[in-house]
Amino acid sequence: MASGQMTSIPLSIALVDHDRNVAKTDNSSQAELQPTDSLTTIGGITKVTAVQGVFYFDEFIIVGTLGIKLK
Repeated sequence: MASGQMTSIPLSIALVDHDRNVAKTDNSSQAELQPTDSLTTIGGITKVTAVQGVFYFDEFIIVGTLGIKLK
């Protein structure tokens, strides 16, 4: 993805237990995308609520400097 462009590939992150089962009853936990350094910004919709244990980030923009690695 090029810096400053809306993501074309959604990012989904699941809440799992120690047996790697998705916590499908969780519809209230929240997650937020945050940059790891001062040279990177993240815009768009960066805070979402779990849907059946999964966070879906599909409308975000990362603006950074060439060569910066995100963690």
